[in-house]
Amino acid sequence: MAFVNELVSPEDKAKYDWAKMPKPGPVPEVGMSPPSFWTIDRERNIFFICTWHGREEDSDQYRFLFWWNCTPMALHMRQEIRKPKTIIWHLVGCSSEFKNGYANTTAALREALCVYGFSGAPDVESLLGESDVQFSF
Repeated sequence: MAFVNELVSPEDKAKYDWAKMPKPGPVPEVGMSPPSFWTIDRERNIFFICTWHGREEDSDQYRFLFWWNCTPMALHMRQEIRKPKTIIWHLVGCSSEFKNGYANTTAALREALCVYGFSGAPDVESLLGESDVQFSF
């Protein structure tokens, strides 16, 4: 099975302890509300959630929670848009857990980002169609 963008079901919302989940952002926190949608690979139990997106001059900045191998990992990324459907993702910072498994986590992250595309929202991504997703890491 591969990654898909989907709405988070009530069953999936109940499956994880969101109150103890790290919430990456400009000021990292612990505890978050269950997300409305995510990019998930159910077979490997890996998911990817945007927890913060910058506004105005920081509109290219994103913070993500990457759940891999039952470990939550914080990511700080920058999104660069080129041409109408070309997106380049830059890894700005990451938690030590991500760094420790870099070869494996990076491969899974790239797969997730290819599906996440511009926003990860199922309705938006289906409307936009396929994007050319590239990486600087």
